[in-house]
Amino acid sequence: MGTLIIQVQVIYTALMAGMMLMYTITLGRYFDYILKHKIPGASQNWALFHNNTRVQIYHTAVLVGHAIVSIVSLATNHTRGPAPLVVAAAVPFLMLTTHVVTGFAKAEFFINGGQRLDDEKTVKTYLAWNMPLHITYTLLYTVSAALLLTLL
Repeated sequence: MGTLIIQVQVIYTALMAGMMLMYTITLGRYFDYILKHKIPGASQNWALFHNNTRVQIYHTAVLVGHAIVSIVSLATNHTRGPAPLVVAAAVPFLMLTTHVVTGFAKAEFFINGGQRLDDEKTVKTYLAWNMPLHITYTLLYTVSAALLLTLL
């Protein structure tokens, strides 16, 4: 059973790395673009999609699901070599903490909520942290998946 959980965790972690990579290539750059060029209505269009599709619920479920799988894997496989498991379990919490501490979480909530984009401080915070954070998350998930592979 332990090996199966690690296999699922490796796949899930690699998928998370891919999700973060695709964000940095597409959606993250889109948000940076509309904010840098002050495109009117663009943020409101996202908010309409965001609210009507409940995409945030699915996004949160994927993130929380990964954290749960990582914690369960750590609990059931800690004797196999805890370092990769601890790293994998720590990544989601590092992500959340970094999101909040940098102020990016608040800025992201504001931008994704379709608020007016005239709050320069919020826009600056978003633009300063969006790509660096998501590139870092991509790397953390990639390294985590690679470390987990050593347990198989």
